Amino acid sequence: MKFFLTIIFRGINRIKCLFFINIMPSINRIKLQAFGIEYNKNCRIMAPCTIITGRTSQVSIGKNFRLVSSDLINPLCKNKACINVSENACLLIGDNCGMSSPTIWVQKSVKIGNNVNFGGGCLLFDTDAHSLNYLHRRNGITDMANRIDKEIIIDDDVLVGANTIILKGVHIGARSVIGAGSVVTKDIPEDSIVAGNPAKVIKKINLI
Repeated sequence: MKFFLTIIFRGINRIKCLFFINIMPSINRIKLQAFGIEYNKNCRIMAPCTIITGRTSQVSIGKNFRLVSSDLINPLCKNKACINVSENACLLIGDNCGMSSPTIWVQKSVKIGNNVNFGGGCLLFDTDAHSLNYLHRRNGITDMANRIDKEIIIDDDVLVGANTIILKGVHIGARSVIGAGSVVTKDIPEDSIVAGNPAKVIKKINLI
């Protein structure tokens, strides 16, 4: 009995995995078109992904984009991927980028360069979401009106470890590596290895 149950559940997982890899990219490309998102050839979003944009949002995705949103494909993908770009906000993703179950919330601007890779479960948000003043937070309208939004920029060839949180106003320099579980609150120089909460430079990368 156990043998047959194992075969059945492995078969179900296999079918779901094949569906996510081979069918879902086409469904998600239709979703991108419906939301007016610009994307280039070979854009593959594997498994269900929440996509929300405003009427005046600008979203552009470069060539060879890969997004995984299922732990059947990547065991680090515990959560469903979510991309939320508000009215008048801008999300630009360069060529050859890869992500696994990210949550990207854009209120102002997030710009990601070429050849950037994100480990599973990373969070990027360019806003505090709420005012830091407790009096403002007592009223939803004044709370939203007084929150702080600042652009995030990630340069080319950056590697971001799993479960990293990148906060508003951060500029991550080219070729840097962010350790898993880091909380990035300040700018990171290029060619740096950083880790921790808050993330700090551990060493410089010297490939010459």
